[in-house]
Amino acid sequence: MNQLRSWLYNYDSNQAQNNATLNKLANDKTKDNNTNEMPTDSPLRRALLNYIPLAPGDCLECKLVGTGVMMLSGVIVAASAIKARQSNPKMKGMNGLVYTMLCCSLFLGFETAAYLRLFDKGIFDKKTNSNK
Repeated sequence: MNQLRSWLYNYDSNQAQNNATLNKLANDKTKDNNTNEMPTDSPLRRALLNYIPLAPGDCLECKLVGTGVMMLSGVIVAASAIKARQSNPKMKGMNGLVYTMLCCSLFLGFETAAYLRLFDKGIFDKKTNSNK
């Protein structure tokens, strides 16, 4: 069975054991040399945690990246709507107004989702959603 697995997945169990041994040795070496570790509780992180709630299992960096991506998505939608309305002659009159309203709705949706994600409100509130 191991030969079949190694042939199918290009997996060598001996190599995996060697890698595990090397990783263990590397971890032991870093435990001896703790001077190069990054501080986990920087002043910026502590300041952010005064305003941004973290539920157990949440990661501050993940929350900030997720919020930033949602906010940026909204900005991109709004910027593309403005650019399309200015450059496309068919976007004059009622067609342009409807298109702009749809894009503004998407913008508001992304920005609202970003706010809710950052501050654990609404659908991102783990306390109320875990009870359901």
